[in-house]
Amino acid sequence: MPISSAKPPMQVLILMRHATRAGGLDTLAAEGHKQAERFPELLRAKLAKLARFAKQENLAALAPDSLAQGQDVTWQVSASPKIRTQQTLRFLNELLRTNFETARSEIFEKLDERTSSETQTEFENRVRSVLDTWHDEMRENKTSAEIRVACSHLDWLEAAAIYLSSDESDSERAAPWPPLETRIYFLQNGIWNRFRHSKI
Repeated sequence: MPISSAKPPMQVLILMRHATRAGGLDTLAAEGHKQAERFPELLRAKLAKLARFAKQENLAALAPDSLAQGQDVTWQVSASPKIRTQQTLRFLNELLRTNFETARSEIFEKLDERTSSETQTEFENRVRSVLDTWHDEMRENKTSAEIRVACSHLDWLEAAAIYLSSDESDSERAAPWPPLETRIYFLQNGIWNRFRHSKI
Protein backbone atom coordinates (compact mmCIF):
# COMPACT_ATOMS: atom_id res chain seq x y z
CA MET A 1 0.00 0.00 0.00
CA PRO A 2 1.72 3.24 -1.11
CA ILE A 3 1.97 5.75 1.69
CA SER A 4 1.87 8.82 -0.53
CA SER A 5 2.47 9.68 -4.14
CA ALA A 6 2.95 13.39 -3.42
CA LYS A 7 5.75 13.19 -0.86
CA PRO A 8 9.11 11.43 -0.90
CA PRO A 9 9.40 8.41 1.37
CA MET A 10 10.80 8.99 4.85
CA GLN A 11 14.19 7.60 5.86
CA VAL A 12 14.38 6.73 9.56
CA LEU A 13 17.40 5.73 11.63
CA ILE A 14 16.89 4.27 15.11
CA LEU A 15 19.85 3.96 17.46
CA MET A 16 19.25 1.97 20.61
CA ARG A 17 21.02 0.37 23.52
CA HIS A 18 20.34 -3.22 24.50
CA ALA A 19 17.88 -3.97 27.32
CA THR A 20 18.92 -4.54 30.94
CA ARG A 21 21.85 -6.92 31.21
CA ALA A 22 22.24 -9.78 33.69
CA GLY A 23 25.18 -8.69 35.83
CA GLY A 24 28.47 -9.25 34.02
CA LEU A 25 26.97 -11.81 31.64
CA ASP A 26 26.38 -11.37 27.93
CA THR A 27 22.66 -12.05 28.35
CA LEU A 28 19.63 -10.11 29.46
CA ALA A 29 18.29 -10.08 32.99
CA ALA A 30 14.68 -11.10 33.60
CA GLU A 31 13.71 -7.42 33.41
CA GLY A 32 15.62 -7.12 30.16
CA HIS A 33 13.61 -9.94 28.59
CA LYS A 34 10.40 -8.18 29.64
CA GLN A 35 11.68 -4.94 28.11
CA ALA A 36 12.50 -6.75 24.86
CA GLU A 37 9.02 -8.29 24.74
CA ARG A 38 7.37 -4.87 25.18
CA PHE A 39 9.72 -3.11 22.77
CA PRO A 40 7.81 -3.68 19.47
CA GLU A 41 4.69 -1.99 20.81
CA LEU A 42 6.69 0.87 22.30
CA LEU A 43 8.41 1.35 18.96
CA ARG A 44 5.08 1.16 17.13
CA ALA A 45 3.74 4.00 19.29
CA LYS A 46 6.81 6.17 18.74
CA LEU A 47 6.76 5.66 14.98
CA ALA A 48 3.03 6.47 14.89
CA LYS A 49 3.84 9.79 16.57
CA LEU A 50 6.57 10.41 14.02
CA ALA A 51 4.13 9.66 11.17
CA ARG A 52 1.60 12.14 12.59
CA PHE A 53 4.30 14.76 13.05
CA ALA A 54 5.55 14.24 9.49
CA LYS A 55 2.03 14.66 8.13
CA GLN A 56 1.39 17.82 10.15
CA GLU A 57 4.68 19.37 9.09
CA ASN A 58 4.34 18.23 5.46
CA LEU A 59 7.56 16.22 5.66
CA ALA A 60 8.47 13.02 3.87
CA ALA A 61 5.78 10.35 4.13
CA LEU A 62 5.68 7.49 6.63
CA ALA A 63 2.95 4.90 7.14
CA PRO A 64 0.69 5.55 10.16
CA ASP A 65 1.60 2.07 11.43
CA SER A 66 5.04 1.16 10.13
CA LEU A 67 4.91 -2.29 11.74
CA ALA A 68 1.61 -3.32 10.16
CA GLN A 69 1.49 -5.98 7.47
CA GLY A 70 1.21 -4.65 3.93
CA GLN A 71 2.82 -1.26 4.50
CA ASP A 72 5.31 0.06 1.97
CA VAL A 73 8.25 0.15 4.39
CA THR A 74 11.70 -1.39 4.07
CA TRP A 75 13.06 -2.62 7.40
CA GLN A 76 16.67 -3.41 8.26
CA VAL A 77 17.52 -4.47 11.81
CA SER A 78 21.13 -4.82 12.91
CA ALA A 79 22.52 -6.15 16.19
CA SER A 80 26.07 -6.31 17.46
CA PRO A 81 27.63 -9.78 17.84
CA LYS A 82 26.80 -9.76 21.55
CA ILE A 83 23.95 -12.03 22.66
CA ARG A 84 22.28 -9.30 24.71
CA THR A 85 21.67 -7.10 21.66
CA GLN A 86 20.24 -10.02 19.70
CA GLN A 87 17.96 -10.94 22.60
CA THR A 88 16.80 -7.32 22.77
CA LEU A 89 15.65 -7.43 19.15
CA ARG A 90 14.16 -10.92 19.25
CA PHE A 91 10.49 -9.95 19.46
CA LEU A 92 10.84 -7.10 16.96
CA ASN A 93 12.47 -9.47 14.47
CA GLU A 94 9.73 -12.06 14.97
CA LEU A 95 7.06 -9.46 14.22
CA LEU A 96 8.91 -8.19 11.17
CA ARG A 97 9.39 -11.70 9.78
CA THR A 98 5.64 -12.22 10.08
CA ASN A 99 4.62 -8.93 8.46
CA PHE A 100 7.37 -8.12 5.94
CA GLU A 101 8.86 -10.56 3.46
CA THR A 102 11.70 -8.17 2.68
CA ALA A 103 12.68 -7.27 6.26
CA ARG A 104 16.37 -7.91 6.86
CA SER A 105 17.95 -8.85 10.15
CA GLU A 106 21.70 -9.15 10.59
CA ILE A 107 24.48 -9.50 13.10
CA PHE A 108 26.76 -6.60 12.25
CA GLU A 109 30.32 -6.81 13.57
CA LYS A 110 30.86 -3.07 13.26
CA LEU A 111 28.21 -2.42 15.92
CA ASP A 112 30.29 -4.19 18.55
CA GLU A 113 31.68 -2.33 21.52
CA ARG A 114 35.33 -1.34 21.43
CA THR A 115 37.62 -4.37 21.37
CA SER A 116 40.86 -4.75 23.30
CA SER A 117 42.82 -4.65 20.04
CA GLU A 118 41.45 -1.23 18.97
CA THR A 119 42.77 2.17 19.88
CA GLN A 120 40.18 4.80 20.74
CA THR A 121 40.82 6.47 17.39
CA GLU A 122 40.35 3.21 15.49
CA PHE A 123 37.12 2.58 17.35
CA GLU A 124 35.76 6.06 16.66
CA ASN A 125 36.69 5.74 12.99
CA ARG A 126 34.75 2.47 12.84
CA VAL A 127 31.64 4.12 14.29
CA ARG A 128 31.96 7.11 11.98
CA SER A 129 32.38 4.88 8.93
CA VAL A 130 29.14 3.01 9.72
CA LEU A 131 27.18 6.23 10.18
CA ASP A 132 28.56 7.76 6.99
CA THR A 133 27.73 4.65 4.97
CA TRP A 134 24.17 4.50 6.28
CA HIS A 135 23.68 8.20 5.64
CA ASP A 136 24.82 7.90 2.03
CA GLU A 137 22.79 4.75 1.35
CA MET A 138 19.59 6.09 2.82
CA ARG A 139 19.92 9.49 1.19
CA GLU A 140 19.97 7.73 -2.19
CA ASN A 141 16.80 5.74 -1.46
CA LYS A 142 13.96 7.50 -3.30
CA THR A 143 11.66 4.51 -3.79
CA SER A 144 10.33 3.45 -0.38
CA ALA A 145 10.22 4.48 3.25
CA GLU A 146 13.11 2.86 5.06
CA ILE A 147 13.63 2.19 8.75
CA ARG A 148 17.00 1.02 10.03
CA VAL A 149 17.37 -0.14 13.61
CA ALA A 150 20.83 -0.50 15.16
CA CYS A 151 21.14 -2.10 18.60
CA SER A 152 24.53 -1.59 20.19
CA HIS A 153 26.42 -0.73 23.38
CA LEU A 154 27.10 2.29 25.55
CA ASP A 155 30.52 3.18 24.14
CA TRP A 156 29.40 2.74 20.51
CA LEU A 157 26.31 4.87 21.04
CA GLU A 158 28.20 7.59 22.89
CA ALA A 159 30.55 7.84 19.92
CA ALA A 160 27.65 7.73 17.47
CA ALA A 161 25.96 10.63 19.25
CA ILE A 162 29.10 12.70 18.65
CA TYR A 163 29.64 11.79 15.00
CA LEU A 164 26.08 11.51 13.68
CA SER A 165 25.33 14.41 11.35
CA SER A 166 22.28 15.59 13.27
CA ASP A 167 20.50 18.66 14.58
CA GLU A 168 21.07 17.67 18.22
CA SER A 169 22.44 20.15 20.74
CA ASP A 170 25.58 19.36 22.72
CA SER A 171 23.49 18.53 25.77
CA GLU A 172 21.33 16.11 23.76
CA ARG A 173 24.39 14.39 22.34
CA ALA A 174 25.84 14.02 25.85
CA ALA A 175 22.63 12.64 27.39
CA PRO A 176 22.96 9.18 28.99
CA TRP A 177 22.07 5.91 27.26
CA PRO A 178 20.29 3.78 29.88
CA PRO A 179 19.19 0.25 28.92
CA LEU A 180 16.76 0.27 25.97
CA GLU A 181 17.29 3.99 25.32
CA THR A 182 15.96 4.51 21.79
CA ARG A 183 16.63 7.61 19.69
CA ILE A 184 14.79 8.14 16.41
CA TYR A 185 16.06 10.30 13.57
CA PHE A 186 14.61 11.17 10.17
CA LEU A 187 16.61 12.41 7.21
CA GLN A 188 15.79 15.89 5.96
CA ASN A 189 17.94 18.08 3.73
CA GLY A 190 20.92 15.79 4.25
CA ILE A 191 20.80 16.03 8.06
CA TRP A 192 19.45 13.59 10.63
CA ASN A 193 16.71 15.34 12.58
CA ARG A 194 16.12 13.94 16.06
CA PHE A 195 12.47 13.16 16.67
CA ARG A 196 11.59 14.48 20.08
CA HIS A 197 8.48 12.63 21.17
CA SER A 198 7.09 15.58 23.09
CA LYS A 199 6.36 17.27 19.76
CA ILE A 200 3.18 15.22 19.38
